[in-house]
Amino acid sequence: MERDVSLWTVDQLKIASGGVVVARPAWATGASPGVRIEGVSIDSRSVVDGQVFVAIRGENFDGHDFLGQACEAGAAVLIVDREDVALPGSDAGPRGRGCVVIRVQDTRRALLRLASAYRRTLGQCKVIAVCGSNGKTSTVRIIESVLSQRFRGSASKKSHNNDIGVPLTILAAKATDQFLICEVGTNAPGEIATLGAVVEPEIGVITSIGREHLEKLRDLAGVAREESAILAHVRPGGLGVITGDSPELDAIVGDGARYGGCGVLRFGRDQRADLRLTGCEHAMVTTPEGVATPGLRFEVNGRTRFELPMEGEHNACNAMCAIGVARRLGMDDEAIAAGLLAVRPAQMRWERREVAFGSGTITLINDAYNANPDSMIASIRTFEATCPGRRRVFVMGDMFELGEASEQGHRDVGRAIAQGGGLGVMIAVGPSAAIAGAAYREALAGAQVVSVPELDQGAIERVVAMIEPGDAVLLKGSRRARLERLGEALIGRGGGPATEVIVAEAARAGVEGVAGRRKI
Repeated sequence: MERDVSLWTVDQLKIASGGVVVARPAWATGASPGVRIEGVSIDSRSVVDGQVFVAIRGENFDGHDFLGQACEAGAAVLIVDREDVALPGSDAGPRGRGCVVIRVQDTRRALLRLASAYRRTLGQCKVIAVCGSNGKTSTVRIIESVLSQRFRGSASKKSHNNDIGVPLTILAAKATDQFLICEVGTNAPGEIATLGAVVEPEIGVITSIGREHLEKLRDLAGVAREESAILAHVRPGGLGVITGDSPELDAIVGDGARYGGCGVLRFGRDQRADLRLTGCEHAMVTTPEGVATPGLRFEVNGRTRFELPMEGEHNACNAMCAIGVARRLGMDDEAIAAGLLAVRPAQMRWERREVAFGSGTITLINDAYNANPDSMIASIRTFEATCPGRRRVFVMGDMFELGEASEQGHRDVGRAIAQGGGLGVMIAVGPSAAIAGAAYREALAGAQVVSVPELDQGAIERVVAMIEPGDAVLLKGSRRARLERLGEALIGRGGGPATEVIVAEAARAGVEGVAGRRKI
């Protein structure tokens, strides 16, 4: 992790973490420590000189087992919560200087406390929290690209949105940053409130309300209650930029009066939205580097047009969210438009590539980072719109954490496939995906479905054997399904991406093939 946190003192760390100092080497006994303390890490392999190492316990590791390595790598301070752990000697580490050791009740909680203390020092930085059922990571990337046209700042890496990822995102911010974007996730009631109290955003974003984590959030109303909790932590005079397409969220938020000085701006398809999507079409767009790529042209409030190098109408809504944030921070539409065209999608979020395969090519779309019923259906609709006139192969993995709504959610996906006119073939990976396949067959006569109990090596080879040159292949499932392994096998079988045909194939699919850039 980069050394971006400004100078800490031992006493500041003790107070901020809520701990007690149990080891203080000579260099840390004076009013001015002899070692510059800056930066926080939870990975002993990436520790650099002067950092604070927080020993986090996870499912497969315990940071307390690596205190010696962290000290030798240059950690100046170790934060621990185990009393039975052996501590490095007073002469350990670079030049035998030793490490300060602070013991806390819970290192995960201490990490949050450190982030909370540091966030309050970011006086010139506008902090944006991005919540929502779907599209959080994509929206973070879009907002970051747009704001970077005018401001300096940083954003969450990958999908670092839990009680470890959020504080690390904050602690990585520079004191000179003008913006910081934190992705904030949840899978149980109360998690957004806990993280929101640390982030204290000037702008709180809610991208969407969908059927996520129903095992604990129960229903859409429960999801809306959880996601709306971020608005209670927006700083006075701040703004909530929220989807206008959720009746459940609208019933909770209303005019925003319950959130004190927080205003509310809605975006979406609903007629009452402040930023309303009034037109959207798939088309080839040209990036700042002059590369033609499949994307979107969309219209806001019937008058302003933008382009985005990402497919799917849901991404137009994510982009409108970014427009709302950027306008709030004083950006003009010309700069916003430039930032939208410069967006680079996150990994495994509709990653589209042309891959050499057999005597020709296939279009491989990896959208397999995660899934719930609503994101699954949005992905299917985009697949239908952007890959017409070809055999479409949909590889669906199980959707997890849906609780009692799991069977119905999977059946809804199967019916949605049938409503769109069907596929060349659906390959259902896992027992729950098989429920979606059965619903698809029930709803559409002649539907071709192949069920695979699990994606072991033998199953991967069988699925690869089903693919034919010219196919369009979509991978979509929850993270635990690990469908990207199939994508790797398809690329390996073909010898890698067919870079020489990407632009030509994309042009045919994006312009000629989509019914003259039809509306979706």
